[in-house]
Amino acid sequence: MKDIYIEALEFACNNLNTPITPDVFCNHMNSAGFEGKIVFGQPSLLLTIFNQIFTDEGNAGKRYFATLDAYFHFIEHKELVEARKTSRLAFIMSFSAIIISIGVAIFTVIMPVTIDTNQMKSIQSLSFDSGNIENSIKKLEATVSNIENKIISNLQNNKTHNK
Repeated sequence: MKDIYIEALEFACNNLNTPITPDVFCNHMNSAGFEGKIVFGQPSLLLTIFNQIFTDEGNAGKRYFATLDAYFHFIEHKELVEARKTSRLAFIMSFSAIIISIGVAIFTVIMPVTIDTNQMKSIQSLSFDSGNIENSIKKLEATVSNIENKIISNLQNNKTHNK
């Protein structure tokens, strides 16, 4: 269930251009699950909230409209709720990133990566020549193509051996 004040603010903001009477407000709040009774001859909590959120703008109590303060309070509340959701998501994502990085660190300790001499020669041949970018790109493309062909060949060999 929503907070009584937030429900009242939301009702006011949904009816910004509509004149509201205390009876209409109390009926809405009662239907939303908030009871507004007069206790010991004193105005109920709902009427107190009504007087904080609505103003009669000099109409002698006939037509009440939501105040700008009420509107901005509701906007601030919505921004706060959105900020909390966003911060939860950011926390989950950062925690996940930390867990993944710990997992990768443990994996690299347990399963060290080895590079054979052919791979090392390929890596060393990838030196970047800033004066001749086109040749460097062609070398990179040729090396990538060569690696792709070796991977495809290894996969095909593994398939034939597994049959």
